[in-house]
Amino acid sequence: EADADRCLDILNRLDECSMSIQTLSETLVGVAVSKCKTNSDADVASKAKSLVKKWKQLAKQSGIATKKNNNNKDNNNKSRGNRSTPSPAKLTISTETEKEWKALPPGRENMCIKMHETFRMAHA
Repeated sequence: EADADRCLDILNRLDECSMSIQTLSETLVGVAVSKCKTNSDADVASKAKSLVKKWKQLAKQSGIATKKNNNNKDNNNKSRGNRSTPSPAKLTISTETEKEWKALPPGRENMCIKMHETFRMAHA
């Protein structure tokens, strides 16, 4: 239950961030949040679905085709190659937090790093 509360807190904080298409594409945080849509905790799953829907709407308003609406796989693959994913070296993470993240499975550690970078970029 503590993990679910923590996830929900992170998702709520992401919802409060002023998100841009640039931040979403550079951090790929949408990929991490999308994985939470199948979380066993109904509140976490619901919040993740809501965020993904909100960000897809933002993309649509910006004139960017979402994956579901874009049937041209060649264009999708080309655009992915141009994205730059922030390197962990660029982040300023406290030692305590870094130790906690290192104890997580690799996928969760990467998700934490992406979300941290998203928060940093959204508040820059």
